Amino acid sequence: MTNIDKTTLRSELPFWRKLTFAAGMMGGSLMPMITIGWLLYYYTGRSTPAGDRIMLVSYSAFAVINIISRIVDAAAAPIIGFASDRYNTRWGRRKPWVFFGSPFLTVCAVLLFYPPGSEGSFVNIVWLLATLTGLWIFYTAVVAPYISLLPEITSCKKERIEISSYMGVFEVAGTLMATIAVGIFIKIFPEGIDAGFVNISDGYKMAIIVFSIVALLFFWLSIIFVKEKPHSSAKEIPFGLIESIRQCLKNRPFVIFVITLMLFSIALDELIAMIPFMVTLIMGMGAHVGGYIQGAIVVASLPMFFLVYHYSHRYGKKKVFGISFLMFGLALPVMAFMNDYPFIGWGINKLVVAAGGAPLKPGIISLVHSMVPMVLFVFPLASFFVLIRPIFADLIDLDEKYTGYRREAMYDGLMGLVIKIAAGIASVIGPLCLKFFGGTAEDPDGITVVFAICSVMLFAAYWLFRKYPIED
Repeated sequence: MTNIDKTTLRSELPFWRKLTFAAGMMGGSLMPMITIGWLLYYYTGRSTPAGDRIMLVSYSAFAVINIISRIVDAAAAPIIGFASDRYNTRWGRRKPWVFFGSPFLTVCAVLLFYPPGSEGSFVNIVWLLATLTGLWIFYTAVVAPYISLLPEITSCKKERIEISSYMGVFEVAGTLMATIAVGIFIKIFPEGIDAGFVNISDGYKMAIIVFSIVALLFFWLSIIFVKEKPHSSAKEIPFGLIESIRQCLKNRPFVIFVITLMLFSIALDELIAMIPFMVTLIMGMGAHVGGYIQGAIVVASLPMFFLVYHYSHRYGKKKVFGISFLMFGLALPVMAFMNDYPFIGWGINKLVVAAGGAPLKPGIISLVHSMVPMVLFVFPLASFFVLIRPIFADLIDLDEKYTGYRREAMYDGLMGLVIKIAAGIASVIGPLCLKFFGGTAEDPDGITVVFAICSVMLFAAYWLFRKYPIED
């Protein structure tokens, strides 16, 4: 069992600097959440006013494109991390990546929702591959150096959790924009706007334009007021790329953490991606309701931040994060019954009828059933928002203890490589399950299969994380 040395307990940053730095997670959550939450539905799940399905690309093409884009991004992640660690500028090692990379990220995000071809066109396949790959590469080029600043700007462990909590709040705010606010745009502007000088054809495009600009501004705000620590011998990394990777993989706690985080991320991405399909195919409601449900889960996680913060200090980050895997894994099997056996919804329906109310419609019964296990999601989601970054900072401190070097971005790049491969896997699981097990209102069993697969992954993550050796 490894214990991290206790570093300074003195706060090193004023509150306003903590807050402005944390604000970068607004952009850090907006871009991936809009992409994960809406892109599959935008390209394969929307319907015309007449009820005809709009298939800009096929399920299979979408799955293949996602895995290719994630593999390319995953390969780029350690290279970006290595470059960020190795090369210094007069502005520091990290800040130039955030400043110059953010505009390119913004452009790719907007273009992603502007496919130029008609339904099933090969042009759409090429466009989706190019813009999605660009988005993930520039996202890594911005967010990996940004995250790598946290263990560098403060060595106070309590302050790291505090800043990470603020980052979690901004992450929640970005997630709400990507879920509820996007849903509102879709609802209010189903045919976009035509103001003469500007013509935007649908609410999805309006949302991505507005929120990409918001993300850009918050990324820039995050680096204005913080200063990287002066250049030192710990930043003179002597390793080449391959040796840097090998040194990271020798860090056993890091390997355990990144594998469990990968499994957690797959499950979370799948839940987010499946909610619009749940709402439209099983509950018979509009796609915008999916955004409201996604947002409601995130809002409900906010009060849990205080519990995560409290219990992490009392019992340690390892125990709290491990319990989160278990809770998430227990909730998904219950969720899977929403179509064929929504026993919670049936029970609530009986109570409503017994009280003299009208029987609930089948879609409402499924909705009620799904909302109960969603309560179990909120604590794991809060743990995901709050604890990943402090655990990552602990791993960086441990590496410096053993090697004498600060290699935050290399570690983040390797973590990104594994997680992005996982995200590619997640982007394949959803469409393929819908294709082979059912992705229509008459046969939505693919959604159930997705939740069953993710539940198994979460229980495996819980078992593996018990072997994580760092206690605090």
